[in-house]
Amino acid sequence: MVTAYPTLLWIDEIKDSPEINKKSYPRFVGRLHDISPLTTLSGMSGGPIFGFSEDGMKYWIVAIQSGWRESQKLVFGCLVQVFASEIERMLDDSTE
Repeated sequence: MVTAYPTLLWIDEIKDSPEINKKSYPRFVGRLHDISPLTTLSGMSGGPIFGFSEDGMKYWIVAIQSGWRESQKLVFGCLVQVFASEIERMLDDSTE
């Protein structure tokens, strides 16, 4: 039996960061908010980054966490649209 302990972290998305354009595909860049209970995201790659509506009643997966720059509390993620498109391309290639 595996037990999981989810932790809600507050990550502020950074839309105008030069870090966004350092890769050949668009990606999520955010900063871990100072009130978050964790000080590191090491080992969390592959986990979902959720977005929430203003009222907190709706949520969705924005990205899959793929990196962490601890010195700046920066979180990087593969956008769901990019991830899904790549999976679709791989599936199409495998059926040819």
